[in-house]
Amino acid sequence: MALVLHVVIIAVLSKLECMETGTCRWNRQELANTVKDTDIALVSVLSYVFDVSSAPHFYGKHGRYHYLRGTDGSRSLATQSRADGESGAQYLGNLTPLQWEELFSYAERFNTKYSLVGRLTDWDPGVTLKYINELSGMDIKPPTPIEDSEL
Repeated sequence: MALVLHVVIIAVLSKLECMETGTCRWNRQELANTVKDTDIALVSVLSYVFDVSSAPHFYGKHGRYHYLRGTDGSRSLATQSRADGESGAQYLGNLTPLQWEELFSYAERFNTKYSLVGRLTDWDPGVTLKYINELSGMDIKPPTPIEDSEL
């Protein structure tokens, strides 16, 4: 257990430099691993990873949205469903227009309130970025994948 915790802490600390510049990249497993006994709370929305550590009342271990830590919370935020958040569901293809509006509202809120620290590289929403951009007026580009040499 101590070895696993040590490895997780090293992995999170190694991300600190890129977190400051917003250039970190995580896959889903790496993002999930940030939850393990660290004070850093990260949540992804539309594949953009935000440091939400400044809001422990929402994202801390006992916060209202603690289950979103270490996940892409897009579906859960859109549907307002804790079950979606806890299951790690990413599929956005069946969202209603109101749910899309809710999701885009959250994306704007996160972008305003929290530091952008990077991207989720293996996000698979089941719809194209072009479709999301057309609905939202955003300009989401695909994240660059993590190279084997960076692992």
